[in-house]
Amino acid sequence: MQKATAERKNDAIGAQLAPVGRETVQDRVYSELRRALIGGLFEPSQMLTIRGLADALVTSTMPVREALGRLITEKALEALPNRSVRVPPITLERIDDLLRARILIEGEAIALAVTRMGPRQIATIETI
Repeated sequence: MQKATAERKNDAIGAQLAPVGRETVQDRVYSELRRALIGGLFEPSQMLTIRGLADALVTSTMPVREALGRLITEKALEALPNRSVRVPPITLERIDDLLRARILIEGEAIALAVTRMGPRQIATIETI
C-alpha cells in the first residue's frame, strides 16, 4: 500500500518537472563559446584567456580549457605559443573559402528543396 502511494506521488511530481538534460558543463561552455563565435561576439584576432572566459561564464577553468580544445580542433580558434588562444584573423583566403562553401551548400539545399516541391510551389518560384 505504501509503495503504491509513493509511486503515485512520484508520478504526480514527475508530471510537473522537466526532464534533466545530460549535457555536461563542458558541453554547455562549448555551445556558448561556439554561439558567441558564430554571432560575432569576439573580434577577429582577439586574444582569449581561459580565466577571463571562465569568469564570464561563471564556471571553473577546466570546462573552458576543454571547450577551447574542441574549438581549436575545429579551427574555430587558433592556439598560439605560450598557451594563448585567439580568434582567427579574417583573410581574403578565408573569405574565399567561406563563400565557396556557402555556394556549394546553398546549391545543394536548393536542389533538394526542388525535389520536394509541388507544381504550385515551383510555379510560384518561376514567377520570381
